[in-house]
Amino acid sequence: MSGKPAKTIPEKGLSPTEWRVMQVCWRLKRTTIRDILFEISDRAPAMSYTTVHMLLTRIVEKGYLLLEQDRGNNYYTPAVERAVIVRAAVEDFVDNTLAQEPANLEILEEVLEDRKAGLPASDKPN
Repeated sequence: MSGKPAKTIPEKGLSPTEWRVMQVCWRLKRTTIRDILFEISDRAPAMSYTTVHMLLTRIVEKGYLLLEQDRGNNYYTPAVERAVIVRAAVEDFVDNTLAQEPANLEILEEVLEDRKAGLPASDKPN
């Protein structure tokens, strides 16, 4: 399957684990379960082939990925543009989690600055 990813947002959102898999799919553009396992192998928690397959099945059902079967192999391709989905998730986070409260927005700015400076989340001050 070819074509450009859509700019529409699927109705159901992604879980944190689905986000992790989608990031790989956006980066690789057309991928297999084995490619995904290789890409995420250095980051905990580890996932099995069966787990990744189940997640991909769910992500396809939600409309974020397209599934192409070719000679017994499954290939997964993003069905939606990364920037559109990430922007929608960030806007939802700002509107609902941060509730546009100035103090919460300041915390977000601090976290973003820490990340830009290369500090991992585990090094954040208490």
